[in-house]
Amino acid sequence: MNQNAKSSAQTAYRTKIMLETNQLLQQENNVEGIINVINHQLSRLLKKDMVFYPIINNKIEKPVICMMEEKNVILSTMMK
Repeated sequence: MNQNAKSSAQTAYRTKIMLETNQLLQQENNVEGIINVINHQLSRLLKKDMVFYPIINNKIEKPVICMMEEKNVILSTMMK
């Protein structure tokens, strides 16, 4: 029974993150904002640091770094 409750809680948490992601993405109107939302939400969902390398005109741009710091997510935008 305990395992079932834990599994249900994890599913609820993931569902919450995905719903938030959808709502946040709908508010964004540029590529940088979309990248920041995705990086931040993936970091929260996976509880891992994230690095995104945008490719613009077939060229790798500066990375967008999202780091976990204890339970908070710190977003460091390195894009132009």
